[in-house]
Amino acid sequence: MHGHSAPKRENAIDLLAALNLSQQRSGVSRLHSPNSMIYKIRPTAAYLILPQEYSSFLHSNFQGSIGVHLVGRQASGSSATLFSLSSVSSPILQIISSSINKSLHLDCHSAEESLASFHFPMRNPVSAGEWAKLAVSLEPDRLVFYADCQEAFVIEIKNEKRINLDIPHDVVIALGSTPGIKGSKFNGYLRMAKLSLKAYVRRPWSCDNITDNLPLSHYKDTHGPNFPADPSQMFHHDASPSKQETNHRPQEQTDYYPRDIHGDQQQRAAELGPPESPHGVKSVSQKQTTDRMEKLEKRLEELAHMLGMVKAQNMDLQSRVKYLEGCECVRRQCVWEGREVEEGQHWETDPNTVCLCSSGKVTCQSSSRNKGCTHSGVGYDHGAKWRSAENACDVCSCLEGHVCCEREQCSTPCKYPAAPPFNTCCPVCQGCGVNGHDFPNGAVIPTDDPCQECTCENGNVVCSPLRCPTFSCRSPVHHPGECCPRCEECEFESEVYVNGQKFPSVSDPCLHCHCSEGEVSCERMEASCPTPHCSHPAKKKGECCPTCKKCEFDRRVYADGTVFVPAGSGPCLQCRCKAGNVVCSKEKCPPVQCSKPVIDPHLCCPVCKACVLEGVEYENGSSWQPEGPCSSCTCVNGETLCTHMQCPPTECLHPSKITGSCCKICDSCTYNHRVYSNGQRFTTPDQPCHICTCLHGSIHCERRTCPPLNCTNSYTPPGECCPKCPDCSFENRVFINGEAFPNPVSVCEECMCKNGRIDCHQMHCPYPRCNAPLPGTCCQNNCNGCSYAGKEYSNGQDFPHPTDQCRTCSCINGNVQCLMRRCSPLQCSSPNIIPGHCCPQCPGKDVEQTEFLPQNRQFYLEKLESLNSVIFHTL
Repeated sequence: MHGHSAPKRENAIDLLAALNLSQQRSGVSRLHSPNSMIYKIRPTAAYLILPQEYSSFLHSNFQGSIGVHLVGRQASGSSATLFSLSSVSSPILQIISSSINKSLHLDCHSAEESLASFHFPMRNPVSAGEWAKLAVSLEPDRLVFYADCQEAFVIEIKNEKRINLDIPHDVVIALGSTPGIKGSKFNGYLRMAKLSLKAYVRRPWSCDNITDNLPLSHYKDTHGPNFPADPSQMFHHDASPSKQETNHRPQEQTDYYPRDIHGDQQQRAAELGPPESPHGVKSVSQKQTTDRMEKLEKRLEELAHMLGMVKAQNMDLQSRVKYLEGCECVRRQCVWEGREVEEGQHWETDPNTVCLCSSGKVTCQSSSRNKGCTHSGVGYDHGAKWRSAENACDVCSCLEGHVCCEREQCSTPCKYPAAPPFNTCCPVCQGCGVNGHDFPNGAVIPTDDPCQECTCENGNVVCSPLRCPTFSCRSPVHHPGECCPRCEECEFESEVYVNGQKFPSVSDPCLHCHCSEGEVSCERMEASCPTPHCSHPAKKKGECCPTCKKCEFDRRVYADGTVFVPAGSGPCLQCRCKAGNVVCSKEKCPPVQCSKPVIDPHLCCPVCKACVLEGVEYENGSSWQPEGPCSSCTCVNGETLCTHMQCPPTECLHPSKITGSCCKICDSCTYNHRVYSNGQRFTTPDQPCHICTCLHGSIHCERRTCPPLNCTNSYTPPGECCPKCPDCSFENRVFINGEAFPNPVSVCEECMCKNGRIDCHQMHCPYPRCNAPLPGTCCQNNCNGCSYAGKEYSNGQDFPHPTDQCRTCSCINGNVQCLMRRCSPLQCSSPNIIPGHCCPQCPGKDVEQTEFLPQNRQFYLEKLESLNSVIFHTL
């Protein structure tokens, strides 16, 4: 890979250096500051994806924990991904920041393969419009947010919610975006971006007011936080990466909180979680909250009791101090031969006597400092101790010239101690001695039972049944003398291979694999590929090494000669693949010709949906005929498309061109500059005795036959062929022969012109549509009223019958209907008939006037309407 410096033993990746942002890149600007380089990243930049080498490195060295350290500033009004890890199909881990709602959260896959979300409860420091430091430390059972110099926020993750990050070999490492997710690109500034392969035990910068004394995680990390990565797989660009900020605090710090209170805080942080956290932390029920409050109240009572005890002890100590302040402190001395001697002082009274002042008393004893000892040819001073050269178990001492040796008593607390170290007597438990062989602690001790595994633990041999591994093959083979069966074949990508077989991967041509005892180990072969002499080589399907026959740009492959727009760069940037090289340029927009250009988000330049032709603007989709019906133009997305029609030859003699059409057709005839419809018969002024007919575009003429006349004074009008009877003149008007017309003098007569004479007669009156019409102007057929028994009644009028007082008549639309009056029912059994009355009456009752019942009237009116309808249709 170009631009890499020599590998170093580090466990972090400088993301900015790995992306090689020092090179020119669209959408990324470099700003120089006094201490470091600042990169301004815009959403128009392509996805910032690390090269494949870093994906392989992360896959090989991932130990279950990870840390991300960022120093940056996000633009206002934006939401974006700060850092992401993705597989081919979906995101694995995302750190998402929003300056719209000031939120910060981490999304990742938990143990049950669901996407969990963990929210930072405080205000998002990156979106505050100022430079901020952010570190996220992720372990399977714990997530820690470090923000500037705020207190670290810890989320403890329970076993069922443990985070299981599965890092594939082709993991996509992206900075400032999640590839494939629209709207995830970062807009702002970055000064530092690092990916640590180990979780942060404290924030990776110094804060004077913060001590990150976090408890140890339950997650077992066999390599420790400072385990170095494989130096052969580290990659560094020649760009100078930003120096990681160092925490100068001491490694060991003091926890000033009592253990139980600190544990309770951690428990509450893990169970309650951040406010409004939708995923990843479990909300507590009301009962759990009540139980926790009771525990806290009980603990508070205990602390109050302890505080009372401390106060009592303090009062007792104060009283003792007050008593001691009243005492006089006198240093002890001895008196020897009239002079004072200080406590602890030695002096000699003679060469063989030494005296000592101790606790105010003088004690003297004989001194033999000049009497040494000789043992095995070696001299020793008085009081010296040593091990015998002949036997290390003998401890000798020199006392006033005499050598005294004693056998050392060994007390070894282990069962299989190791041999004594050099110049010592007793065996030690810092190893194991078995069958005359010494084994260090942790070493495996061979046994006769192949199914037992024994190790040395501080002088004891601890044996446990050997756990056979899980087999990846279908039929493991058990050999005599071995405890566990073993695989002699491998299954890889749905294919079976024998032990020791080497084969290429079916899905990845760059993987060359080897089957060994059921396990498949694969090695990538990209390093053996020749260096292509182009900037964007691409791999063909089924091949490992990239060539310059195609181009790979932003993880997409383009054929040679293809012009494309990079994803996420906007429509104005156009790139072209040529011999493995991608050359990009920005499109220049020409001036628009229309008054209302349309801005298409998929196009760089504004386009005219309307068309402009000879100064006239036409709307999109409209059509017009600039040169008559034989030419037609249409506006299609700002482009004028015109066609000219070529007329086919006609099969008729007199075709005609209809209005709005270009070509002559045979549906009608054009004859003597006149158009006749198909089948029309006509005469022409120059040949009045000929009758012509238009048949399918051709004129056929024949001489006409004149009809016989019944008049003696016929004449032939000019321009006509046949003679005709003369017309009539009546009341200064001319009527043609055979014409009928109303008499202009008498409106009730109609006349007819016959052979030049006027014949008038009384007008025939039509039959009226009612039974009692009123007289009209000429005829009695006016149904807008009634004429009955010599009297006229208006429409809708009720009137008594002229001869029968027991009947009532009604005039409706010229029809007269007379009905008998209906008598009311009587309550007596023998009514009387009274002369001059229509209805009988009960004896002794006053004469009642019987009225025509409205319901009967309505019934007969409907019957009358039906009768009128029948009369109307009959006429």
